[in-house]
Amino acid sequence: MPFFRGASSKAILAHLDDRSLKRIYLENEMLIREGEGPQNWKQFKAALRGIQRDGFAITVAEVAEGRVGIAAPILMNKRVVAGVSMVFESGQVDAVGQAGFPQQVVAAAERISLALSEDPGTISRG
Repeated sequence: MPFFRGASSKAILAHLDDRSLKRIYLENEMLIREGEGPQNWKQFKAALRGIQRDGFAITVAEVAEGRVGIAAPILMNKRVVAGVSMVFESGQVDAVGQAGFPQQVVAAAERISLALSEDPGTISRG
């Protein structure tokens, strides 16, 4: 599965710096442009910056048919190191939003991010 599909991937990509994103885009332009994806660098960057601004990504049927994904980045000292996500059946989309799941995913990611930033030894570097 390409790293450009699904909420988890997009939440992580959205928090990379412009230089890294540009390199990724140029190396994978044809994959990124498949289907309904962004058709150029400007659209790719804008879509990811929107996710960064919102603090989470929501995708529908990008990884599995009939599934909706919600994901938020886990940051350590302002650098993305992972993500947290939830997946639902597409028929539950209205319930997902009403139940505040996007905000709960963001809150969980923020708690993990805070814990990692307070104890940098938590993540192995080797």
